[in-house]
Amino acid sequence: MPWHWYFSSALPRSMMGTLFLLPGGLIYTERMRPFFFPVLAFICLYSFLPHKELRFIIYALPIFNCVVAMELARLYLNRNKERGDGKSMMDKLRSPKFFFRAAVTMIVLNVSATFGFTRVASKNYPGGDALILLHEMERQNVTSGLRPFVHIDVPAAQQGISRFLEMSSPWRYSKREEEHDMNVYTHLITDKHQVQNFTAVITIYGMDIRSALMAPRRMSSLQQIRMRVFKRDDINKVVHACLSFTFFTSLLLAGFGFSPGRGRGR
Repeated sequence: MPWHWYFSSALPRSMMGTLFLLPGGLIYTERMRPFFFPVLAFICLYSFLPHKELRFIIYALPIFNCVVAMELARLYLNRNKERGDGKSMMDKLRSPKFFFRAAVTMIVLNVSATFGFTRVASKNYPGGDALILLHEMERQNVTSGLRPFVHIDVPAAQQGISRFLEMSSPWRYSKREEEHDMNVYTHLITDKHQVQNFTAVITIYGMDIRSALMAPRRMSSLQQIRMRVFKRDDINKVVHACLSFTFFTSLLLAGFGFSPGRGRGR
């Protein structure tokens, strides 16, 4: 990423309209400068790193918001002052009341945009949803003897899957990235459309953020397939064989007079 990514992309997307209040807060509120400029230097130093993420500088946003809040408070206190006679259009546009109303409008737009982005983001963790549904789907089969071995590819790991969602034994998981034999796994969580020797059993829908921003349509019409869970074709045969073995073993034990519910010490 370019060195200016934090200033040209990350901070504008994080602060949105309130970014326009930042210069006024620095100009008219001198007591915020000793707090602001060290944070600014912190961001500049991090700009030299080739790998950039918003989470690296997220700690700077509270200070930025404090500067914005001070400017908003100043506009509120001066909102009734007039420039000139207050009758001409130019005087109205230069009046503190106009700037205060513009600042409040930006805050309202920020809240609305945050609500919209949060709603879109809630639909954008298909990997985590896929893993949760897989656990629910195979719960009965695990009880019957299935030992799931799940492969999680990079897109799935980046979209909601974490170790907090993983289950204990007999579940096993792998995030191996290099090319290798996928037939050692019982299930795959991936964004691929199809995988040889595997059948898609779960389909997860998500939302394309760019489409949501560009297309003024209902959110349901913007959903598309984002993740799939594949199950190896021969797994059902293995599960059926385990069930049959358990059933016939139970019949055999019952024929010899053994019962799971019978106690030993009589």
